[in-house]
Amino acid sequence: MELFDGSALSHAYIVSGPSAKGRAALLMRLARAFVCLSEGERPCGRCADCRKAEKGVHPDIVNVSRDPDRKELTVDKIRALCADAAVMPNEAAKKVYVIHEADAMNTQAQNAFLKTLEEPPSFAAFLLEAENPELLLPTVRSRCALLAAPAEETEREISERAGAFLDTLASGPDSELMRLLFSLEKLDKNELSAFFTEVKSAAAASLRGDDRRGLPPARLTQLIRLLDEAEKYAGFNVSGVHIIGLLTAGLLGEQRPLQK
Repeated sequence: MELFDGSALSHAYIVSGPSAKGRAALLMRLARAFVCLSEGERPCGRCADCRKAEKGVHPDIVNVSRDPDRKELTVDKIRALCADAAVMPNEAAKKVYVIHEADAMNTQAQNAFLKTLEEPPSFAAFLLEAENPELLLPTVRSRCALLAAPAEETEREISERAGAFLDTLASGPDSELMRLLFSLEKLDKNELSAFFTEVKSAAAASLRGDDRRGLPPARLTQLIRLLDEAEKYAGFNVSGVHIIGLLTAGLLGEQRPLQK
């Protein structure tokens, strides 16, 4: 989960997960990816924008938080964000708004944010940190891609599971791939989203030729497309069993409609 393909970044993300430290780390990687100057892998960690972001001094990364004496993130804060989002970035190609505890936005604030999410400036990106994304309005969730930050102690386990999944996809047999797919049903929503993110990152690395798993480009592209579709349905609270059914049908060549 270290690198993102800059050409594939969405304009808005919800970053969830049980670990505040894990959410903060993923938010930082995403923010750096948006402002990074590299034409390849982002964030590169070497360019001037990455270094400024790492130090917390990049002028185009804007942090928005609730006031310490307020339980909610109020509409005034969000209206100020939306007004500022209409202003061009200072240095980078994107101006990135990191909304901490976005699930503390009250209903009025979320409704005020909707128009900007629906019709965002081309140079603006929004990262919503939410321990409980289900507290966000469905209309807000549907306009954001969901990324789950795993707890620090499970990140290696998820990475190893993703690697085993790709190795099995490359070498078979189908029965073992099916066993691995069905084992995903025991993961909770955040763990499943983190797994999808890790597999997509590894598949993108394979497409770039960064490893040698031997999967053909068409198979990797199909996998990324299926995972994108699975994440979309996960955002609408489709059950994990049905999402795994979608992946199983797609990867084993038996396309079936997903039922909510």
